[in-house]
Amino acid sequence: MNTLLKSCIVAILFLTPTQFGFEVAKNVHVSVVDPLIWITLAIWLAIQIRNGRLKSTCPGIVLPALFILAAGISVVHAENRLAWLKEMIQALEYFVAAYLVFAGIDDEKFLRRLVRLWLFIAGAITIAGAIQYFATPVDDMHVSATFGNRNIFGGYLAMMLPMALATMVWTHRWWLRFLMLSMVMLGFVVNLSGGACIAMVIATGCVAMARSRWIFAIHVVVVLLLVAVALPRLPRQNDEKIWQSISIYDGNDDVARRYKEWHAAAAMARENALFGVGAGNYQQNLGRYYGTLQIPSHVAEPDSQNLYLVLASSMGIGGVLSFLGILMFFGLKSCVAAARTGNIQHRSIAVGLAGLLIGFSIGSIWSPLLVRGTGLTLAMAIGLVTALGRLTASSNQPVHGHGQQGSN
Repeated sequence: MNTLLKSCIVAILFLTPTQFGFEVAKNVHVSVVDPLIWITLAIWLAIQIRNGRLKSTCPGIVLPALFILAAGISVVHAENRLAWLKEMIQALEYFVAAYLVFAGIDDEKFLRRLVRLWLFIAGAITIAGAIQYFATPVDDMHVSATFGNRNIFGGYLAMMLPMALATMVWTHRWWLRFLMLSMVMLGFVVNLSGGACIAMVIATGCVAMARSRWIFAIHVVVVLLLVAVALPRLPRQNDEKIWQSISIYDGNDDVARRYKEWHAAAAMARENALFGVGAGNYQQNLGRYYGTLQIPSHVAEPDSQNLYLVLASSMGIGGVLSFLGILMFFGLKSCVAAARTGNIQHRSIAVGLAGLLIGFSIGSIWSPLLVRGTGLTLAMAIGLVTALGRLTASSNQPVHGHGQQGSN
């Protein structure tokens, strides 16, 4: 049964990074990975019950449970109960099912191989984005690899590139270092989302700083050269596209639609501070909160909302605070794991996961990354933080010689 569980976890890894699904009912879409996660949870529960370890294998579940509670309570103001139910099921899938499955990994070798496979999958997706980037018929919005648009693809890159950089700066294997460096550089090239670009720079910078001051200095120089020299000369004029995607003003010297929507979302959050308007009910309530601002007539760029304003306005103050608590708690937990372990492989994974959480946190200012594909990636990451924390606590021993360092 353990082999079956590991096989399901690997399958989840392959099927997660996409937004595409099948419509099973009106406005209800399900991807292949959704039922697989629940099946995997059932297998995991059966193993834990058989081994009598269920009570001891649910650490860190408090904050995710509080987030789900806030989502559940928001039903009191939900006009569309079906939309609320869909959000509840998704929250349970991410922060209970997926979290417990990945947090329950107790095989150190399997965890290391899983992270390596995760990076190779991310590399393949980055290459898919590069193919679209250099294919002339593909418009800028759809340079998105396996995702729906450039904003979510950029958010995914902001999460995975710090993981790749952490592996690159700690490994002693030249071929792996070359592959990870290629992935990071290619990711910066194919990204056309401004918010994701900022998140990528900050998150990879934090990873570089965690390695050493010299690595951070090199990172700063490379980023400056990329911005000043490379981006303006790329085929799609990345510098212009990135700036336009986050510019406060549009081409008509009017406030960009993105920020008008943020203003309306903030007003909605203020008026519904306690319970929100209901999880999943954000979009249908937004129009009435524009106030004196003119409601934009043109269609908004997909996934250009501020995730924290979406959570505050739809789930109330409890929803956004519990979610921020999740990001901070697991970010700190990964930093603690990195600081106390003497195992180089564990340290690179821990720092990479911290960078992933930073990338998600910053990228979510400009895009709601708690969606299919990136949301599940976050859930997997916090589960791995818990699993890694348990492994580092049980095998906390210093590095001796170069043998262990060179094994990454």
